[in-house]
Amino acid sequence: MKIFPSDIADLFISEDEFKEEVLEKKQEEGDLIEETIHQFFYHRKEFQEYCELHAKSAGLKPYAILAAHGDTNGEWVYFDGKKIKSIQKWIDSQDGRYGALLIYSCNPGVHTPKSERSLLWVPNNDVKLGMSFSLRDHSFDLIVPKKGIIDTNTIDYELRELKKSILMG
Repeated sequence: MKIFPSDIADLFISEDEFKEEVLEKKQEEGDLIEETIHQFFYHRKEFQEYCELHAKSAGLKPYAILAAHGDTNGEWVYFDGKKIKSIQKWIDSQDGRYGALLIYSCNPGVHTPKSERSLLWVPNNDVKLGMSFSLRDHSFDLIVPKKGIIDTNTIDYELRELKKSILMG
């Protein structure tokens, strides 16, 4: 696992994805982080605003991105070279350090992970591998601790409520 920090996000990228996206395609890590965030929230700006307001109100760095090939074997896992690791364990290790954890890893078992403090932006099925692929064609869920999934039908209401709670302080 390689970790690339930036002001807005830290990118946790598996050895395989690093070789494919950074070494073979010669992408700069900063550009990769910026493009990935843009792709995650393409036509979903209210979700991005919600995530960034949540992070700011909690005093956390906005994002951590996990980029790795994913699968299921009774639990949601990702591959880092030859090692198979639990996505839930990665979430647990990063929970409360970032406002939102953006998971870019296939989720063929449609697992619903949990967190205590960080928001989770997770795919609810497979995603086409390759960081430069358009993520806007995939379905992601925003999971809010103690609330559950916020979808396109409720995001406007939830965003207004978050703004109110921040103002009331």
